[in-house]
Amino acid sequence: MLDLSQSGIEFLNFDTDYAIARMAEIRNTTGSDQILIFLKLLTRIAAHSEKKILSVLKLVHPDGGSKQARVGEVVNFIIDNFSEDISVDIAGMTPTTFSRIFQAVTGNRFVEFVTRVRVGQACSMLYATDEQISSICFGVGFQNLANFNRHFLKMKSMTPSQYREIARNELATQPEQKL
Repeated sequence: MLDLSQSGIEFLNFDTDYAIARMAEIRNTTGSDQILIFLKLLTRIAAHSEKKILSVLKLVHPDGGSKQARVGEVVNFIIDNFSEDISVDIAGMTPTTFSRIFQAVTGNRFVEFVTRVRVGQACSMLYATDEQISSICFGVGFQNLANFNRHFLKMKSMTPSQYREIARNELATQPEQKL
């Protein structure tokens, strides 16, 4: 399971109630009992038959100079600098080589990945702020509002304003949680 985790794993149809209960037990115990409960949870997860690998290649590469490791550095750069103008030139490889390796490692084309990161950040801002949609658009790195709206609609199947309205309605209908 540790080897698989380097490519990312999604556990489909895993018993979330079981996982939540074990995590609560882990939190509420100490010492060797805590370790045993954690190991039981890991054993159950490892035995779960419905696993989906999330990436074609391992995301962690011991060879820091490899092209795959360079893609990992680029992914981190994109996440940290999503609002900047980002191009394939940051990889230090030919655009063709980088594009091929980037897609093999991430499962996404470079431009699609940058757009996904930007739209994801826009979703967070739509949910958490009252900032105007146009300000969010430019703040996450899109150059024009029409392009932002088109990409957002394609990825989320709704407009940014619809997303904000739904997110706020969900927030308003959630019961208050005790801290």
